[in-house]
Amino acid sequence: MYTEIEEAIHFVFIAFKGKRRIKEDIDLAFHSISVGTMLAEVGMSKKIILSGLLHDIIEDTDYTYDDIKIKFGEDIANNVLYLSENQDIKDFKERKLEFINRLKSQDNDDLIIAEIADKLQNLLSDYELYKKEGNKALATLSTTYEMNMWYYKELLDLFNSRISNNVLLNRYKDIVNEYFGI
Repeated sequence: MYTEIEEAIHFVFIAFKGKRRIKEDIDLAFHSISVGTMLAEVGMSKKIILSGLLHDIIEDTDYTYDDIKIKFGEDIANNVLYLSENQDIKDFKERKLEFINRLKSQDNDDLIIAEIADKLQNLLSDYELYKKEGNKALATLSTTYEMNMWYYKELLDLFNSRISNNVLLNRYKDIVNEYFGI
């Protein structure tokens, strides 16, 4: 029988089966596992580690809030929903603004730390490509370098207003500074 963490890792691999990270050409599950690992390394609770492992399930797979609720409980499902962007909002900036405003309204700073780990891992995954291609590596299929710069700086402002003296936040600040300047 799996532990809860092992069950979440197993579920991540099932949910992301066949999906790849475009820029790195590796299993998409790597991102979620990395986020969960970062959270474990800084001593976050099991609930936050589980939420970090599962954070992209609703957003990027066919699994739903109810699937997560049944398998991992309502608290974890609520956290995952909270960490998921509203995919019904098609415009990049509108979707990101809605997400940022939702983060601002959250009173659970542990979920903010989970979001820091998510965004840090996204930026780290582009590092090798960034060293080769520069700013071009930081554009995506859905947006430009400039829009990503806006988004990651907005998040940095939010993170700084809520969290202090955190290893993940310090790493996030460093990579945002390297990619976009502060």
